[in-house]
Order: sequence, then C-alpha cells, then structure tokens
Amino acid sequence: VTLVKRLLWACLLLAACLPAAPTPEPTPGFVPSNRLAPTPTPPPWTDGVEPITLENAGRIARLGRLDAQTAPSTVFAYALAPDSARLAGLNNEQLIVWDLLTGSIVFNTARAEALQVYYAPDKNQVYTVDGGGAIALYDAASGAQQDALDGHAAFNGAAAYYPDAGWLALGGRDGEVKVWDVAARRALVALRAHRLQIAALAFSADGSQLATAGEDGQVQVWDWQKRERLATMSGQALRLAFAPGGGQLAVGEADAIRLYTLPDGELARTLATGPGGASDVLRYSPDGRYLI
Repeated sequence: VTLVKRLLWACLLLAACLPAAPTPEPTPGFVPSNRLAPTPTPPPWTDGVEPITLENAGRIARLGRLDAQTAPSTVFAYALAPDSARLAGLNNEQLIVWDLLTGSIVFNTARAEALQVYYAPDKNQVYTVDGGGAIALYDAASGAQQDALDGHAAFNGAAAYYPDAGWLALGGRDGEVKVWDVAARRALVALRAHRLQIAALAFSADGSQLATAGEDGQVQVWDWQKRERLATMSGQALRLAFAPGGGQLAVGEADAIRLYTLPDGELARTLATGPGGASDVLRYSPDGRYLI
C-alpha cells in the first residue's frame, strides 16, 4: 500500500510540472461587445409630415431615437418592412422590431446568434440567418418563432435577398449557392457556381438573374431558375450590384469598381476608388444614374 501511495504522489508531482494545455483559439465570426456607458435620454418623438425629397432635404430634422431594452449596443443588421412603417434590427443581444411612426418597440426577443435579418413580402414575418446557415421565421407582430430551416450547411456569410418574392440566396464555402422561397419553406435551386467559396451575391431588379462571385476569381450571371449561366467575367469581387434596368453589373473590388454591360459581359468602364472603395456598400440610385 505504501508503494502504491508513493507512486500516486510521484504521478501528481509530475502532472503539476507539465505545461498547461494551450488555450484554444476563439472561433472566428461575430463577437458581441457591450457599451457600458449610458446613453442620453431619448428626445420626444415627432411625427414626420412629408417624405424627404431633393427640394426639402435641407430641412431634414430628427424625429426621435429608437432604443433597445438591453445594454446599449450596435444595431449591426437591419431591414425595413415593405411599407417602411417598421424596422427590424439585430444588436448584440436581441432581434428588435420598432414602429417607425411612433418610435415604440413592437417586440424584442433573443438574437439566437442571428447575423442577418429580412422582412417577408407581406410584412407578416421576419426572417433571420445565423452563422451556421439556419433560417428562422418569426411572427412580425409578436416575435414568436414559427419555424426554422436548414438553409445552407456550408454557409459562409454571403447572402442576397429579393424582397418582392421573399427569395433568399445563400452562398457556401463549397462554392454552392442555394436559393430559398422562405415563406413557402422550400428550397428552389442549388447551383454549383464556383470552384472556391462564394464571395458575393446579388439579385437583379426583377429577380430573374443572380450574380455570383467566387474566390476563384470569377463573376457569373445566372438565370438561376433555369440553372443557366448567362455571362462570365474575371475579378476578385467584394460586392455586386445590378443596375435597375438590368443592362449593367457593377463589380466592387479592393480598389476599383468595374462596370460590365449585360448580357454580353463586356467591360465598359473602370472606376478607381482607392483601397476599400466598395468593400461595404455598392448600390445604384433608383434611376440608375448614380453609383454609391
């Protein structure tokens, strides 16, 4: 017995001398950070009396402020309802829907790791997508979760939404794009669009075409419902945008925007932006005259 005890003590001493196990690297992705300082008291809410136009833009005034019922944090994703009367947003902790006519909260519920948010075409549901490609459907009035869909098992964050029909395209690390009719709970198409992971996606104004960009250095334009490739262009795209008329595609790269005519895919013009010029936003004005 004494010999066994000595051996046990020796093992314990050796274990105490071993180096500590390395701390695992954090999983990449969204990391919430709370803001501890209190925000000022919100101003009284004022009703808007007219739409903003070029003529009255100089008289824009603040109507109020939308607040959350949690610790202050950034609203990092948002979606307007089809009638623009409500706003859905995601902050570090919650999915929140505000009434834009009164500034009041319609509902708030746990974010559940959601990273993107969209409104259904009939404004009766709110959709979210999390980092694992799961789609959640919520009642837009109560916040009750109504369903969940396995949108894309290899989802890498690239997404595009066509609000008129509720079509949601999700890109994956495997180069595959899946398009869902979320309201119908139905996957419509799976496209093996690229050899490497999807970098960006965009629907055309009428929803008939889908532009895809891959880390393989190619940009494709598809008639996605027929699974037919319409045009192929070269470029390391960060953002994609169709012109409202559908005759042009803007491809935002690291330091330039390239404009291609469609359907031939010919390069029409290059806009030098400098580093990061289209990494966050790439959008046409409604009349197609300006690119932001």
